[in-house]
Amino acid sequence: MVSLRGVDAVVWVFLVLQLAFQTVKDMTFVAARYRFRAFQALARKREWAIPDPAGPRATAPSLFAA
Repeated sequence: MVSLRGVDAVVWVFLVLQLAFQTVKDMTFVAARYRFRAFQALARKREWAIPDPAGPRATAPSLFAA
């Protein structure tokens, strides 16, 4: 029979590894978002046109809107 202490240890190790993986994944996403924002700011400074991923209607009102 499997002891409960062994099962508890395996569950704790799994939870800690899952939390560590999720933290690294979230940090990578946040770093990518800030890198993109920094690139956008640099592009605005140099007056480059970077299209918004959400589309132009999300940032500017349309001239042809009813």
